[in-house]
Amino acid sequence: LGLDGEVYTGQELNYLMQEGAWVFHDIPYRYGNIDHIVLSRGGIFAVETKAVRKPADKAGNRKSKLVYQGGKLKFPHVPTTQPVEQAKRHASCLAEFLARQMGKTIPVTPVVAIPGWFVESDGADGVLVINPKRGTALRRAVCRELISTADVKMVASRIEMLARTVQSNSDRIDPDASKKYSFWLRRKLEEEHF
Repeated sequence: LGLDGEVYTGQELNYLMQEGAWVFHDIPYRYGNIDHIVLSRGGIFAVETKAVRKPADKAGNRKSKLVYQGGKLKFPHVPTTQPVEQAKRHASCLAEFLARQMGKTIPVTPVVAIPGWFVESDGADGVLVINPKRGTALRRAVCRELISTADVKMVASRIEMLARTVQSNSDRIDPDASKKYSFWLRRKLEEEHF
């Protein structure tokens, strides 16, 4: 479910590239990885995706409304602050990295993406909680003009530098990692079934 949520959110955020945004996925840093980074003249957004199953009531109807208020995500079945804290940590670390790299401070907005939920948010604390469908919740922010084009390009190059240092664990162990998984060797080619 978590992987499906991240893939869905990434695909939906990619629509923001039509508005001139840069979109990066799975950027590693000291606390793990930032699921998505959206960069535009409208700002820098560190996006943490959380895929959460919708609980059903006794009649079997799914409850799909999420309220974000006072730093807490209030799902119908449980309240939590963990995804918000994680998004804030991502944004803070990314802002510190960019300040060291560029010699100036550019704010980074924390975003929590919850695919498939109807989100009601007061947005009072600067954290965006969104349903990522078609990037619409970020579109207004992305289309603003707060950062210079030169700074956007500089930030993009720094983030690309991070993204290009990624090497999968299987590649570190064995450059031909598929040989480690015997089920690949026993699997019939799909063409044989037609």
